[in-house]
Amino acid sequence: MRRVKRTQGGIFISVGNVSATLNVQHNCHLAHCTIAPVIPERRERQQTGTYLDGIIHTDRNNYVVNLASLSSTLAHQNYSDVPYVARQNHDHLAALHEGLANWHAAGTATGPVGPVEAVDPTLGLA
Repeated sequence: MRRVKRTQGGIFISVGNVSATLNVQHNCHLAHCTIAPVIPERRERQQTGTYLDGIIHTDRNNYVVNLASLSSTLAHQNYSDVPYVARQNHDHLAALHEGLANWHAAGTATGPVGPVEAVDPTLGLA
């Protein structure tokens, strides 16, 4: 996975030299960021005295490219140096099923609660 690191300085470039924009997100996995009650809760503009969970970032320098927000897939392929292999629709569907099955088997709190077929019955392999 391509990573981006923040530097101390910045540079200005001509808009004509921009081929795509990238959205980056902090790499909490690499930085081992934690979640703790740090955000003061407010109700009707009043402090409640309780705190909501928030992320405590342990480093402000390392980021990953957010692939979901990329405006140019070709620019991303070139930037990340990821080989592109054309896939058939059936291959994409099989990958979805495999991913959902792995997610379900992991038994995580955020995983699907029922069998894969119950998540979306229209994903049937034909």
